[in-house]
Amino acid sequence: MEIIKSNKVKLIRWLRGDEMFLQYVDQDEILSMDEYNTIKNITDLTKQITELVDKILSKGDPTCNKFLRLLAKDEVNESRPMLRKWIRQIEDKIKAPAKKAAKRKAGAKPSKKCVKGYIHNVSKIMLSVKKNKYFTALFQEAKTCSKLVVFKNQDYQEYVSAEKKRTPVKLENITRQRTGEKDIIAGWDSKLSSLKKLPFSIDATKKQETNAEHKKIRDILKNPIISQQVHVTVKIKKQLEKGPKMTKAKKECEMTKYKVSDKNGSLDLTVWGKSNLSVGKWYLLQNLSVGEYQGKATLSTTTQTKTEEVEEPGAAAKAKSLTDATNEGLNEVGTGTGGEQENNIA
Repeated sequence: MEIIKSNKVKLIRWLRGDEMFLQYVDQDEILSMDEYNTIKNITDLTKQITELVDKILSKGDPTCNKFLRLLAKDEVNESRPMLRKWIRQIEDKIKAPAKKAAKRKAGAKPSKKCVKGYIHNVSKIMLSVKKNKYFTALFQEAKTCSKLVVFKNQDYQEYVSAEKKRTPVKLENITRQRTGEKDIIAGWDSKLSSLKKLPFSIDATKKQETNAEHKKIRDILKNPIISQQVHVTVKIKKQLEKGPKMTKAKKECEMTKYKVSDKNGSLDLTVWGKSNLSVGKWYLLQNLSVGEYQGKATLSTTTQTKTEEVEEPGAAAKAKSLTDATNEGLNEVGTGTGGEQENNIA
């Protein structure tokens, strides 16, 4: 506990800005469900990590030791050289409590969780802000389909193969998110293996689903995760460029580039193929891919992109407010006119 407290400022500086770190904390069950949800909802990443460290300090030595063991894992500190150097200097102090705990649990079988089902929609390997690698997929169980986040990137081709061959699988040593979203986390000790048969069939319709989340442009600019798929609601501000371009697959394709914006920011959108977007209109754009060009976040369409013209966010509420105000004014005028007529008759 004293080690963390005396190095608190350094830890906050090393850990802030990485939106994936909190997932590691949840994966190791360092926080309760309520504590995790409270900290997750803090949008300022520096305040988020500060609150996390304070909460861990308040929970005493066992939790502090568990937190230090998490920091000692390669997948957590590999992209943070200063953290890795520091954690190695205090390695003996970290291992001592772990050895005592191991003696107390000698002979006891470790508790392992596993799920059985089918793999759908394996994403590309993505990078977090701190350059930690991970990928996502959908995991179909008997009665539900959950988002799967995998940190064991060396198994990537096994997941791709399982999806392609529609193979029933068993995924061991996983944890579930405790937020009610039914997410599955597969860490570095997870194990994927094939099964001969399951009592339920693969659902081909899940292939059409994606793991994309609806995001504001401000959040994409703040934490661009390359190759992540997102939904956005934006206004087409202007057309920047149009013409044939070479794709990554070395194929010539029609391309149109736009400047798009919402209430929180703006960036460039590249539409591959024929574009049906009109300047000045608002659209819900689903399954766009986040990219980067000259150090700035960008968006581009994919084979799964869907477009839908929508009203400007808040326009309906504004129109209703204006209508109500107009009606109220008409009522006042009507009342005044009626009064004058009564006076004239009198």
